[in-house]
Amino acid sequence: MTKWLDEHPLPFDPETQQQPAWGNWIIQTIVGDDPTVPPPDDELKALLLKLDSLVEPDTILARYLAQIRPLGRDLAMAESAGVRIMSMASAKGLTVQATIVAALEQGIMPRPDADLAEERRLLYVAMTRSRRFLFGTWARRRTGPTARSGAPRVRMMRSPTSFLQNGPVTTVDGASYLRTRWP
Repeated sequence: MTKWLDEHPLPFDPETQQQPAWGNWIIQTIVGDDPTVPPPDDELKALLLKLDSLVEPDTILARYLAQIRPLGRDLAMAESAGVRIMSMASAKGLTVQATIVAALEQGIMPRPDADLAEERRLLYVAMTRSRRFLFGTWARRRTGPTARSGAPRVRMMRSPTSFLQNGPVTTVDGASYLRTRWP
């Protein structure tokens, strides 16, 4: 494999002063180059070209190849119809029509003793996935097993996360909102 890669270096594009993306290079290099390697089908070509837009520039080939399966899976899920439940971290790079971010309560988001910058980044990722609708939820009070989520505040009043204060997000009581939308 190393010998083949040495014989097929990633070309440099003098117009853009950059090397082309790996997916494009794979398609151009494999098609018609080596009769022992079957040409990629249209689905694989489309996947490789989509990955080119998601993978950071200057990614080495090994990292690009390692990302084909997980990013390809994420892309397939993003294009599927239906509901997906996922963590904030797993939503990176995906876009959807609507996003509901649950439990936006102080003590849950950010978590106690967590790195605030990382928690803020995760919330940003979650909130920027949606193309059309974004809803965030928080409970004024929790009982039962969910009351032990985040900071220990069993049966105590809760408040929205501090990340939403002084920003463009407004709080609307859920029951009131539903009555105005669906009387």
